[in-house]
Amino acid sequence: MIKTKPLYSFSDIVMLPASVSYIDSRSQCNVYSRSDGMLPLITAPMFSVIDVNSFQQFINNSINVCLPRTGRDKWVKKTESFLIQSYGLDEFKSLVEEWSKEDNTVRHYALIDIANGHMNKLLQVIKDSKKRFGDRLWIMVGNVALPETFVNLAEAGADAVRLGIGTGNACFVDGTKITLHDGKTEKIENIKTGEMVKTHIGQNEVVCKARFKNKKKILTINKEITCTEEHKFWVVEKEDAQFVTDENIEKYAKWVEAKDLDESKHFLIKTA
Repeated sequence: MIKTKPLYSFSDIVMLPASVSYIDSRSQCNVYSRSDGMLPLITAPMFSVIDVNSFQQFINNSINVCLPRTGRDKWVKKTESFLIQSYGLDEFKSLVEEWSKEDNTVRHYALIDIANGHMNKLLQVIKDSKKRFGDRLWIMVGNVALPETFVNLAEAGADAVRLGIGTGNACFVDGTKITLHDGKTEKIENIKTGEMVKTHIGQNEVVCKARFKNKKKILTINKEITCTEEHKFWVVEKEDAQFVTDENIEKYAKWVEAKDLDESKHFLIKTA
């Protein structure tokens, strides 16, 4: 059973060094994650971090590379280096079926990259996949902002967990209307910490606020939502709309970045 408690802010779960160490010499510390000398550092799977010019530089400096979900095949053709591939949950489940037909010596490194790493169905996918592949499949999951969820994911068999969901990275511009728990709306810049706002999974407390100045491309969705192009929306395919109910919506819903939305294919899911 998933453990549920109030969410913490990023600063609540960041790791801090011990005040007293019982290590006599740094020679006792193995700072490398694997026998080939790679550091226990993994890049964020973002195009602003990883691209055709930078990924080899990270590898050359012993930093593990996690590739973005889309566009990676355009510039990563073949390499023997440790590259983690990012996948959506449904994409990962489909690939698991393909991998099961391969030679049993092939090893895969995967990030299941979803906005809500607290989903119960994610735990089951991890358990099933690790049962089928064992050490042949290395899985990183996230994003996670609840310490108890880290325990759930680790017990399910995840090899690595992304603990920080950060501050949202300035997805919305001033003036964007946010729906509060009572159904009223308020401009995003006027939202206060401690207030309860509606999300796709119910009501959540605002635990921190941040403002950024950036030069990202801005899109307007349905003439009412203005956001950065990588902001994700919860949608269902129009062809599936007739089958969707409140009870089975998670089966059909998926996250799509603003730049990939298509009004001929997608319905946005609104918070009730």
